[in-house]
Amino acid sequence: MTTRAKPSAGALMAGLCLLLVTVGRESAATYYVAQGNAKASDRGPGTAVQPWKTINHAAQVLKPGDTVIVKAGIYREAVQPARSGEPGKPIIYQAAPGETVVVSGAYPVADWQRDGKIWRRSKWQADLPKEDGLTPRPQMMVQKDGVYGEAVALYPVLKREDLREGYFYVDQAAQEISAIPIGEADFQARPPEVAIRSVVFSADRKNYVQIEGFQFRYSSWITVAVGGDHNLIEGNTITWSGFGGLSVSGEATTVRNNDLSYNGDNGLGGAGINLLIEENRMNHNNQRLFDSWWHAGGAKLIGEWTDAAGVKHGGFSKSIIRNNEAAYNVGPGIWLDTECDDNIIEGNRGHDNEGPGIMVEVSQRNLVRNNLAYRNRNPVTGYYLTYIPNHDFEDYPPVLRSSTDFDGFGIYVSSSPYTKVLHNTCYSNEGPGIVVGGGDRTENPNLPWTPSHAIVMDNLLMNNQGEQLMLQRNLKNGADEYANISDYNLLFGASERRLAASNGYGAGDKYQSLADWQNASGQDAHSVWGEPLFQRAIEGDFRLLPGSAALGKGRLHPDAPLDITGRERPENKVDIGAYQSAL
Repeated sequence: MTTRAKPSAGALMAGLCLLLVTVGRESAATYYVAQGNAKASDRGPGTAVQPWKTINHAAQVLKPGDTVIVKAGIYREAVQPARSGEPGKPIIYQAAPGETVVVSGAYPVADWQRDGKIWRRSKWQADLPKEDGLTPRPQMMVQKDGVYGEAVALYPVLKREDLREGYFYVDQAAQEISAIPIGEADFQARPPEVAIRSVVFSADRKNYVQIEGFQFRYSSWITVAVGGDHNLIEGNTITWSGFGGLSVSGEATTVRNNDLSYNGDNGLGGAGINLLIEENRMNHNNQRLFDSWWHAGGAKLIGEWTDAAGVKHGGFSKSIIRNNEAAYNVGPGIWLDTECDDNIIEGNRGHDNEGPGIMVEVSQRNLVRNNLAYRNRNPVTGYYLTYIPNHDFEDYPPVLRSSTDFDGFGIYVSSSPYTKVLHNTCYSNEGPGIVVGGGDRTENPNLPWTPSHAIVMDNLLMNNQGEQLMLQRNLKNGADEYANISDYNLLFGASERRLAASNGYGAGDKYQSLADWQNASGQDAHSVWGEPLFQRAIEGDFRLLPGSAALGKGRLHPDAPLDITGRERPENKVDIGAYQSAL
């Protein structure tokens, strides 16, 4: 019988370390996708030397703790993760640092024939991938590829006779697509791309998933849809969707530092609880001109979501929206609509939108503080696409909408009780600066959606072309049943037609001076009328200069102890507006 020597302590330790390393690799592997690599294959090991070819293959393989690094290229595919991550073990989808990784829902379609101004392609789907889930009714064609304003997109019409420059028509029965490009274009020499995927990246009810550093574009519906808990969408560029750029729902998800611009209807949509939406750019959305009284703009947060137990919830609640830019959208910059309760909206710049800079509608107990809302405009006369219930999402007929002087608000609190509007700066909007109004809404008899119990304090309202402040009242038996409170604000209009305040819409009394408003309403007893003296308002710099009438005229509110930059507000010298001066 042979006696084996006992292993030394060093050998035991070395073996244990090897075991731990092996287990660590099995539980947290890093894989690679590089379609341009000659050795790339979805049958390979997914290493840096022998990478996978498609991102979606990785999405079927990845386990909690795994990371996939995607190398440069244009990936025309739909990514649908098969698994969730776990606490401390997220599944990470990461574009290779410094490389451009595009995930696209569009494919080139060649062999066009010209008929005058119209380009036609019969059997246009013949050369496309044969997959389930491809839309037969695309909502976008790409005449010229691009990330931002350099791209050229064409959109669909419902009837052949509506075909005109910048649009296309799909004849389902004849399997023919017809288009009239913008300007001169040769579709035979330079084939356009057709968006045939409704969603490009879809993670439905997936948790602990991270998506970092990609360019996503050209979906027919929603480009990136992430529903689940504890997800992270960071540093991506999501542009040129047929409808929505990014949709999120669930609990405790973070959307940070993304560019959500140039989308068909809105840059960001969704619902959930305990979400963080910060430092994103949501600009130039509603390229298709959907009716902004329905659904459009930089961010439109509304709707149902389903939790991990399968229970449905409504709205966007107990979340933070901060330090985002929402600009140049046809529609509101940031819009919370229906049961969006107990949120903080702070430090955002909503400017140059065709609609309110920030809008809170039929929701409760929201805190709107330290935002800048400036140069927002009223809608112009034009044709907009209007939703018809119980139709497919493609069926939006155009309707003519007349211009109005009603929508270019700085901040609009519509039928949303118990809203606090503190230390915001609203400048040079075409409508009023801040509006608390909307009247009584009765869609849900169980929720008292009224423009009531708002607190409007320490706001700087200057040169808005409507009233600087509109505070709706509901007088019955000599008392205001809405019980709104407004005080310690600065109101200023450089011309006589820029009114101080009013107590409602239409026939509501309007007041030329702050003193008249104070005497009639009992509001704004400590508010001031005077020049705020901004550093450089034309460039969006609303810091206060020495001599500003806003310096030291505010009152410290426990819900706004810091200014837009994080500077503490002293108890006795609180400045009005978003900035606290160091003077």
